[in-house]
Amino acid sequence: YWDAAPGAEYYRVNVFNLDRGGGLVASYVTPGPFTHISGDTGVGALGEGFRFSWNVQAIANGRVVCATAPIVQWRAAS
Repeated sequence: YWDAAPGAEYYRVNVFNLDRGGGLVASYVTPGPFTHISGDTGVGALGEGFRFSWNVQAIANGRVVCATAPIVQWRAAS
């Protein structure tokens, strides 16, 4: 969940695999009125590893109008 950004048409949640060089491994999009999303965080979707970061971008007129700072999160071992 995140706070709504005025004028946002949609939000993009970007996930980065910190154990694999920090590259973008997934993006999930939700329409502007919604301030939450669920996405696949399994190995098939994000790759191997335990350290990930993610951020939320608010998009208006095709441009990023604001973004959160990256948040680091660990994946539980199975």
